Amino acid sequence: MTNMKKLIRRIDETCNGLNIDTLPDGTLKPLKINGVRGRISSINSPFLNIVGLADLEEEKCNDVIRLVIDRYKRENKNFGWLVGPTTKPNNIDKYLTENEFKKVQELSTSGMLLNDMKINIGVNDDFIVRRVEGSDFEGNISLITKSFGMGLTDEEARMVIALYKSQGENSYLYFAYEKYYGKPVAFAASVMEPDNELVILLGAGTLPEYRGKGIYSSLVGKRLNDASEAGAKNAIIQAVKHTSAPICERLGFKTVCEIDFYIYNS
Repeated sequence: MTNMKKLIRRIDETCNGLNIDTLPDGTLKPLKINGVRGRISSINSPFLNIVGLADLEEEKCNDVIRLVIDRYKRENKNFGWLVGPTTKPNNIDKYLTENEFKKVQELSTSGMLLNDMKINIGVNDDFIVRRVEGSDFEGNISLITKSFGMGLTDEEARMVIALYKSQGENSYLYFAYEKYYGKPVAFAASVMEPDNELVILLGAGTLPEYRGKGIYSSLVGKRLNDASEAGAKNAIIQAVKHTSAPICERLGFKTVCEIDFYIYNS
């Protein structure tokens, strides 16, 4: 597998934290259905109950999709299905639609790659980006939910933070603060791969009243700088097409694949 293919596969594997399917407290467990990867959350959320990385023969698509639906129905959980660049078959969307999945256009994602870790990103000097601890995120749940938007609940935010923390010392968490008042107004996360050669930029968000001030770009820049100092040679991000993807493109990221999000209401 070429390096580019490996990077695209990693974009696919880590979208929505799909690579994390277990938490120590039992609130997250693997789906365990052959041909797909997925997880079951204690929370009824299509962001946390998620399936993807399908590797199926076309004639088996409907059977596996129905197995997945039945499993989540037994749990009484709505769930999402990610269709990315390594999904097989490549026309699985047809079978999802036939089984009453709905494509969520506003969650369509660009898988993006950055090779130049030394790019210079301008910052707004009225805000300071600092690395923080998981406890800081946990103590500012309303900041996370309001900044992220999309109807994220406090309960969902706590589990997202648990996913970040599960990556241990490879997880990097950040707040952007107003320089003069010390108030956190935005958050971001990233994770370094174990070999330190790749950084994955995870979720980020800015309070609505502070958007348009370059804070998101500052959060990207800080994460890239820290990752570069740790040895990263490449960065990847799954950026929502209608929000963060255009910003990332202006900063130098290139789109290398696309990932679509389908939802099933059990």
